Amino acid sequence: MVDIMAKEKLTLSVDGVLIEMAKQRLDTSISQFLENQLRTYFSAGDDVQRILDENQELNNKLNANNEKLSHIRKKEAMDAELNKPLEKAMTSLNRMHERLGVIGENQISYIAGSNKLEFHRLKDECEKEGMNIVPFSEVPKY
Repeated sequence: MVDIMAKEKLTLSVDGVLIEMAKQRLDTSISQFLENQLRTYFSAGDDVQRILDENQELNNKLNANNEKLSHIRKKEAMDAELNKPLEKAMTSLNRMHERLGVIGENQISYIAGSNKLEFHRLKDECEKEGMNIVPFSEVPKY
C-alpha cells in the first residue's frame, strides 16, 4: 500500500535541452513543476464535470426564467385586451363630458352595456377622472 503523503523517487529520461530550459525559466524545481502538472492533469476531469454541472444548473434556471417571462407577457397581453373596451368606453364618455359638462348615469349604463362592461366599474372610472355625474342626462340633438 502506498502512503499518499509520501514522495517517491523516480528516474525520468528527459531531453537535456528541456532540462536546461526548465532550470533557467522555472521559478520552482523541476520536480515541483512536474508534480503540479500532474495534479492539474488529473484534476481536469473533475473540473470538466463541475463546469458541465454548473452549465446544466444555469440552463435550468434560464429555462425557468424564460417560462416565467412568457407567462408575464401573456398576462400583459390579456390585460391589454381586457382594457380595450374600457378605453373605448372612456373615450366616448370623456367626449360627452367635455361637450355637456356632465355625464348621466343613464349614459354610463348605456355605454357600459354596449361595451360589455359592468356599470359600477365604468362609473368608478368616471369618478376617478373627476367627471361630474348626474342621475340622468339627455344627449343633445345636433
